[in-house]
Amino acid sequence: MRFLLLSLMFAGSAFAQTAERDLKDLMWIPSAGRIYGVTEYIWDGAQVNVDKTTEADIHNEVVEQSVGFGLTDLLSLELTYARQIKGEQETYTTGGVGGRTTVDTEGMQNPTIAGTWRLMEQSAGSYALDVRASFSPDLVDNEGSDNDTEYTAGAGGAVYQLGARLGQKNGTSQWNAQVILLYAGESELETTAGDKETTDATYAVKALYGMQEQMLDFLDFRGEVALQRTSGYDSENAGSDDTKFDPQWQVEVGAKFLISVVKDTLVVSPGVSMFYASAQDAETGGTTQEYRDFKGYTATLSALYQF
Repeated sequence: MRFLLLSLMFAGSAFAQTAERDLKDLMWIPSAGRIYGVTEYIWDGAQVNVDKTTEADIHNEVVEQSVGFGLTDLLSLELTYARQIKGEQETYTTGGVGGRTTVDTEGMQNPTIAGTWRLMEQSAGSYALDVRASFSPDLVDNEGSDNDTEYTAGAGGAVYQLGARLGQKNGTSQWNAQVILLYAGESELETTAGDKETTDATYAVKALYGMQEQMLDFLDFRGEVALQRTSGYDSENAGSDDTKFDPQWQVEVGAKFLISVVKDTLVVSPGVSMFYASAQDAETGGTTQEYRDFKGYTATLSALYQF
């Protein structure tokens, strides 16, 4: 929030002249006085192997809505809220032998408020540069019901992000590079029995590179690759020893098409991405569990529009 206030104070001093902004562009931000929205439907799935004996399959469906406003040509604010309409984690013995247990997740997620400040607008031969900050307050509890087979969709803690992106558009080609710092505060999960599982604060660093090429007047293709490092953390459950999780690396690749349905007013984007995470050990009271083959996908269908 402090970043947002400073941005409001100093946005007028940035050295930039507003260039024409295409709604499909990698570095798009709204112009002064423009209201915009993003509606997105998200399907994702993941799988992980535990100790080579147990498999867990995870599937989620989320509807997300963002509304933003261009305060100036250089500064915009955005509010995002989301509802998880379906979430399922199924655990079973490797090979499909043995019983299966299922945990469902549903409900509202914590909202997010974000600000983007354009430090430098692209001119001939130069680059566009943005700084972006966001805050997701801890408003939705993460708690279980029905003997802990159903959970709410709250994160159980606040989340902060700060990032910067640099990009350039040359004719029909575009690219950008981003660095994002994420900090997730201490979180709590409350079980049906009233016990609380507390997870320490964690941080992550993510580097992302994107490229985009215009295929037709109304159609662009975008590809992205990202690398993320997440810190280790401790998880404490009342009546048992702490569990210490090792740090983890994750790589992700994705692609999407951007279809300009109404020029400079509505862009529809179907997309898909896949990730693979490094092995992770979790130690509890001298006993170590091994998490291996953690991989998954995300499919999205989104609409970006402005008024």
